[in-house]
Amino acid sequence: MILYNESINLLKEVAKNFPKTDIEEVSLLQAVGRILAEDVVARENNPPFDNSAMDGFAINIAFFREHLASSQEWIPVQSIISAGDTDFHFVNRQAAIEIMTGAPIPDPDFDAVVRVEDVELKSCSSGQKFIRIKSNPLVGDNIRRAGEDTKTGDTLLSKGERITNEHLLVLATQGISRLKVKKQIKVAILSTGKEIASYKTKRLRFGQIRNSTGIYLEAALTNQSIEVKNYGIVEDDPLAYIQQLNSIFNDGVDILISTGAVSMGVFDFVRPALESIGAKIHFHKCAIRPGKPILFASTIFKNKTKFIFGVPGNPISTAVGLKFFIKPFIDLILTGKTEKPNKAILSFDTKKPHGFKCFYKARLNLDGVQAKVESLKGQASFMVSPLIQSNAWVVLPEEGTYIKQGTQVEVFTI
Repeated sequence: MILYNESINLLKEVAKNFPKTDIEEVSLLQAVGRILAEDVVARENNPPFDNSAMDGFAINIAFFREHLASSQEWIPVQSIISAGDTDFHFVNRQAAIEIMTGAPIPDPDFDAVVRVEDVELKSCSSGQKFIRIKSNPLVGDNIRRAGEDTKTGDTLLSKGERITNEHLLVLATQGISRLKVKKQIKVAILSTGKEIASYKTKRLRFGQIRNSTGIYLEAALTNQSIEVKNYGIVEDDPLAYIQQLNSIFNDGVDILISTGAVSMGVFDFVRPALESIGAKIHFHKCAIRPGKPILFASTIFKNKTKFIFGVPGNPISTAVGLKFFIKPFIDLILTGKTEKPNKAILSFDTKKPHGFKCFYKARLNLDGVQAKVESLKGQASFMVSPLIQSNAWVVLPEEGTYIKQGTQVEVFTI
């Protein structure tokens, strides 16, 4: 049995040797949720030109100050520019230009924009407009400068980042319509146990339980970077299990998640079955609660390395295996990083077994100045109903038999 940190270090080492993930090019819309395979740099300045940040009047500050010093006369308005205009026929710095939000600044001499609400406006019978400025404008007021947001050559996104909806705003602004991303990792789910019935089963026979972990894993893992397939249930038969493994890996699966049959009972056959096909057991049993019997192995299939996680069949043990072993391994493969914990103060004294890092269902409260977390009642690995009240996992260290109220602990949101 190894410590949790030792198991994570092993996962990191193995992830370094994961076969290089292939790269594909996808459209921008298909890229959300995928992992970038290369840095993305700005192709052009944004904004591409100086433009007005407000509806108002573009003026030359030096002329304005001279004019204001000599008199309170009205300043003529020579023309109007709206967003999208490109043909300018005026360069008279002694007159203002009426300008709309987003319209280009026509000449560097116009070095400030005065907001509509900061001027008095009048019109003559000829249609000529005049303004009198009520504020004290400064050079650069209400002008968006070219490249103020991004400059040509700026790194926008780095290799290994997961594309989000918000990233599309940046990329589309740059005219970037396709991205190189890592191909999906293929993950398989296989449940073991003759007592397991489909979750769709209406009436259970005596001794049966419904398979809740299969659909849970399928739903929790499915995203744009992971292709997940659920291969159903195999009974407690090592030969049938090995046959199913061969079929799964023949489908091109990279990682198999096998639930059940990894403990020490007579019918816990997963480790012997894997060893019989030459699989390397990287670790089996970790000093954690729940989920102590977790197993991680690899095997060579048709000259390609395949990985197997064996997690205990109890649903909370499966959930812990997913959150704290499987997802970190997949994240390491795709991005080279793992999720970082948050910190919170323990609300109540909490009992735990000595020598085991504990991952407990918890309620995180962010209302106060300092985040607080409480371990919920019902921590047994078969008890799923506390998950309805949970919004986090609280992580308690190996040392000690209880952790005092007020202790700072690690938390991971669900």
